[in-house]
Amino acid sequence: MNLHAETPFMNSYAWALKTYNKTGNINKPLSYYINEPHATAFNTSVSATIPRNPQVLFTAAFRQHFQNGTDAIIPVLQQNDLWNYKPFCKTILCHGQNDSYVPLFNTQQAYAYMQAQGADVTMVIYPGKDHGDCIWDYMATLYQAFEPLR
Repeated sequence: MNLHAETPFMNSYAWALKTYNKTGNINKPLSYYINEPHATAFNTSVSATIPRNPQVLFTAAFRQHFQNGTDAIIPVLQQNDLWNYKPFCKTILCHGQNDSYVPLFNTQQAYAYMQAQGADVTMVIYPGKDHGDCIWDYMATLYQAFEPLR
């Protein structure tokens, strides 16, 4: 993430940060991560209007600790790293080619890693589709793959 550029979907990233803070039992106040008054607004509603620039949104202390690798959230994020995960059942990774929300390289790298680990993994890329407009293609892919197993 470029700390000096507008970042689309910042609310989703802030929500993930808030979630990992809680599920990872770090339990720091949201104001540790997010500057006020945005922390209070976001804590009230995850759809609150917050800055899209990470330099403006995130506190200097959080940015510094994260960048130098000392922040408590880093091990929690590493535990959820799918590149260090080998699925034990058939797995299908589906992605829209033009996804502007989750970059395609995330799926491509996860697929390459899982395949190298010997996982039964398939990657399906939907040409010309964005994050939300490939939902019906996704549902059809899953139905075709898993319905015969019922």
